[in-house]
Amino acid sequence: MSPARIPRPLRLLLGGVGALVLLLAAGGGVLFWWVTHGGEAWLDREAEARIHAAIEKASVPGYHINLGSLKADARNGSLVVTDTDLNFEPQLLDSLRTGAFRYLFAAKVVRVELRGLSFWRLLLRGEIPVQAIVLEGPEFHYFTGPKRVDLADPFKRLGRKGKGLLSVLVADTLTVHHGSAAVQDLNKVLPELKVKGLDIAASAVRIAARGRNAGVHLSMDGAELNVNSIGALLPDGSRLHIGAVSLSRVRRSGRLTDIRIIPEKVDSTATDRLRKSELTLSVDSILLNGLDMDRSIAHEALFVNNIDIIGLRAGLELDKTLPLPERTLKELPTAALANMSFSIKVDTARLVNANILYRERDPSTGRWGEVPFNHLNARFHNITNDAVAIAASDSITGNITFVIFDSAQVECRYSAALDGSERFKLVARLSDLPLVELNQATRPLMRMEVKQGVLRHLAMDMNGNARRAKGTMALNFEDVVMQVEPGTPRELRHSLMGNTIDIMLLQEYGGGMSADRERNYSIGRDPERSIFNYVWHATREGLVRNLLPEAKERMRTVLRTDAETRKENRAVRRENK
Repeated sequence: MSPARIPRPLRLLLGGVGALVLLLAAGGGVLFWWVTHGGEAWLDREAEARIHAAIEKASVPGYHINLGSLKADARNGSLVVTDTDLNFEPQLLDSLRTGAFRYLFAAKVVRVELRGLSFWRLLLRGEIPVQAIVLEGPEFHYFTGPKRVDLADPFKRLGRKGKGLLSVLVADTLTVHHGSAAVQDLNKVLPELKVKGLDIAASAVRIAARGRNAGVHLSMDGAELNVNSIGALLPDGSRLHIGAVSLSRVRRSGRLTDIRIIPEKVDSTATDRLRKSELTLSVDSILLNGLDMDRSIAHEALFVNNIDIIGLRAGLELDKTLPLPERTLKELPTAALANMSFSIKVDTARLVNANILYRERDPSTGRWGEVPFNHLNARFHNITNDAVAIAASDSITGNITFVIFDSAQVECRYSAALDGSERFKLVARLSDLPLVELNQATRPLMRMEVKQGVLRHLAMDMNGNARRAKGTMALNFEDVVMQVEPGTPRELRHSLMGNTIDIMLLQEYGGGMSADRERNYSIGRDPERSIFNYVWHATREGLVRNLLPEAKERMRTVLRTDAETRKENRAVRRENK
């Protein structure tokens, strides 16, 4: 088509497009010349001004942000900030203690570098696409009070409102070197927590402001987190130490090593000591598989498929010679789980090759008795307080095996409802326990010594809730002979209990006791005692119910035999007369 035949409107449109192209080309040339002859300096200044403005708008009363230096380099696409800190005025601590503030937050960093930065997108769209972000030596410090803290709170003021604030930061990689963190709880729930040697390597990172006071959304494709050590001061004065920690988002796994709980050092001569259980614990490693890091971080929760606790060694001591402390209510496991301040969902938790030693000091004898639990292995399913998980499966189940007194195998099954009723069921089976092994507990605690006998079988069923429990216990034991411990003071040896045991087991009254029976029991729960005391109370009641018939029958034998002996003696005396 010849130019004369092109419709006039189309010729005007094409002419306008051509003029626009020429104008854009000319403008591009001018812009290129300007950028290469001083425009970069303007970009640097404008970028720095925008960042300062964003920091100013993100600030809150009582807080101060200090920038050691801020250097933008448009030519090389980099931004470097050094020696920067965020701090608060000391008087804010009083507001934290009264509950006016939920937390106080301080931070500082030696160096922050953004590489491969697009300054134009920063200025025109408030976005920061970069190739890499590197943080050197960041330190974070939380002070918390009586109210629960949302860990996203410090970032909520970074939401976008109007011009000048950053809306999106996208980075190919994010690297953190030699970081640290500390939490101090002024309410003494967790008095102190310190994290040292924090290193993070993340890829495809996106940080987006959702809106004013709506927080910041974080997403990433890959993340590797490593920590050199974690230390915490616990409410009872003991200390928690965790060695190396590594978490991987890609592998959905984690590993914690060298976990230890060290009790508070106490003065044994102090007169104000109170009775309490002291725990000493060490764990070789804890393995996490199927770890959902995104949900765990976003919801301040623990979502993991499998947890393996390997090589646990624990010592638990209770000195009953000390005065009782003020008693407090104790929750059953399901109630404690439901009342946690964070969500937890663990599909399977395993305890592998644990060893536990319980020691107790008796107030009457002043001596320590011991009960060892060795080669303990356990597997629990559906440990959760998450509503969705509970809707799918409304109970915790578990299987436990261990060796008690270094000689007898024990197998247990446990189940507990997660519907708020606190109902639970425990089934335990023990076999072939040489009863002389009990002496490490009965001698120091009861001044009783087992001479011979075997517990062939013990079976206990327990159904309970937070108020009562009932069940059955079956016992099968053979030829049990006990005596008062040799060396017992005379006045104690000739007590009613000592004389009764010595008399009942004399050969003339039948010698060792044997029985094979099953009895029902029912007990109330002391709400100020733990689940372990609850189980022990049921065990003790079951033993009493089973042994009482044998003891009564033996007493009848003693009385009957003595009566027959007296009758025979009277007959002999009459004949002699």
